[in-house]
Amino acid sequence: MADTTQELIQAFLYIIAVWLSSVAVTMLFDRVAPFKRRPVSFTSPRREAILGLCLIPLSVCLMMLFRFAFASVLSVITESETYNLEMTFWVLIVRGIFIAPFIIALLIRHQSPATIGLSRHNLILSVFLGLILSSVTVVTYALVFSKAIVIDSELLSSYFYFFVTSLLAVGFVEEAMFRGYLQLRLTAWLGARRGWILTAIVFTVLHAGQSITGLVSVFITGLVFGWIMKKSENIVGLSLWHAFMDWMWILYKP
Repeated sequence: MADTTQELIQAFLYIIAVWLSSVAVTMLFDRVAPFKRRPVSFTSPRREAILGLCLIPLSVCLMMLFRFAFASVLSVITESETYNLEMTFWVLIVRGIFIAPFIIALLIRHQSPATIGLSRHNLILSVFLGLILSSVTVVTYALVFSKAIVIDSELLSSYFYFFVTSLLAVGFVEEAMFRGYLQLRLTAWLGARRGWILTAIVFTVLHAGQSITGLVSVFITGLVFGWIMKKSENIVGLSLWHAFMDWMWILYKP
């Protein structure tokens, strides 16, 4: 019981430290190497935002249908304790189904990748910020949990496949959908603050099933991601940091 309480306290301190440090680092970074401001505009922001909100449940339904149709295959693959090429392939397929409605919407509406924050605009600065935030997150974890990175040489391929999965299937997909597609359209329609907050709410709703504490954590994390997106206007660095936050957990002994 005492060990569990200590782990919960450490987890709470860790996530608080990551939030505060990421905001502080981003503010400092923006002062040293300021991001250029070039907001994306839309002919009909209201229509674009409502379409984005409608695409979310459609994406969820398509992903659930795909998982149901291939349940037998996916159940066998996900039983593996390590990541491999086959697991990475199927996870990418599932997440590809998840983001497909958004890609199709972009193509049908003849909108460029820049309208989801994917362009050369602030690209280099975004990547550098993502790398710095990833490093700060690792240091914070090590300090709070008093653990060092442990890399099992026999699992190097698993680490690699998990990183690829985290980067493409989690980091890029979620940042493109939420901070890219949805937030840019909601802020164009409702204003920077309301669009930012509503995006974090939608992001949290899609993580339903977690505990209240978990949902609060997801909501604040969504706010932090969204705030950094408002600064950088580019999802590449965010995708990298998001992926690294997931990937680093397997580098530590429990």
